[in-house]
Amino acid sequence: GLRGGSGSGAVYGATVDHGIDDKFLKRVGTKLERNHSAVLVMVSDDIAEDAVAYLKTFDTEVIVSDLNEEAAKAAEKAAENEAVAQAVKAQYQIE
Repeated sequence: GLRGGSGSGAVYGATVDHGIDDKFLKRVGTKLERNHSAVLVMVSDDIAEDAVAYLKTFDTEVIVSDLNEEAAKAAEKAAENEAVAQAVKAQYQIE
């Protein structure tokens, strides 16, 4: 769990430290109810419309925002890191 948690944290830290818009995060935070959570999902522009449609099938609110270029590059770099990928796979039992 610790290894997986640190991998997930690395992905989160890589994006937060590089400029996810504070206004966006505050907007998401104000929408959260007690004992609920938010999931941030990064998808490419070419599948964004389909991804939003799919996420809405889960009876949830979807808030869309663009990452600045620096944040997008940092998230992509973290996702390409083999240690991070393995930690996330282990935490979520993905084969």
